[in-house]
Amino acid sequence: MIVSKPYTLHLKICPTLVLLSTLALIDGLFFYEARINANMEIVKEDHSLENDQVILLFISGLVYLRTFFYVRKGHKLFPCAGALLCLSFILRELDIEKFDLPQAVILLGHGLGRNILLAGLWLLTTALFLRNYKHYLEIAAYLLKTRSARFMIIGGLLLIVGDLFEDGVFGVVAYQLYEELSELDGYFFILLASLNLFFDLERRGRSDKELKTNRPSR
Repeated sequence: MIVSKPYTLHLKICPTLVLLSTLALIDGLFFYEARINANMEIVKEDHSLENDQVILLFISGLVYLRTFFYVRKGHKLFPCAGALLCLSFILRELDIEKFDLPQAVILLGHGLGRNILLAGLWLLTTALFLRNYKHYLEIAAYLLKTRSARFMIIGGLLLIVGDLFEDGVFGVVAYQLYEELSELDGYFFILLASLNLFFDLERRGRSDKELKTNRPSR
């Protein structure tokens, strides 16, 4: 048993370290291309950095949807909110009107139509939360102790940093690059949050004892 503990810890930490190292490498490559090779085109709208951001969000949304269909009924609101968050960011990053899509899709994904769509979906999510808020607050209190919450908080902070770069708060040269890199890193941590939430809620569904001690069963 004593020998197995470090090995178990290694299995839990190693994938995260590999992913974070990969993110650092990607950031370094983008920085090198933009600053050293003076190719600032990659930070413009609908170019490499923004496309990678959308890919991360799309994968995160799929993971949240997978979790939604997997977990028990009383836990579904959390992956649902995660998927909706990813959709909100995707519609923020993408200029839907530039794509060859049906007009109905463009109306729902751009401008006023997008705002109405997202507002309606978030209001519905809020209403579902308020219907059984004590239950969901209890689950949220448990999730705050997990990696999924920590990664989500880090991702949110990085997105705030990106907005600060965009507003010129730091007054640095090539602020667009740092803005886009901060957003890329933020979305990467949201992806980590989605992956960890899947395993957090899966374990909850398997352990009746844990359900009784940590979270309500529905």
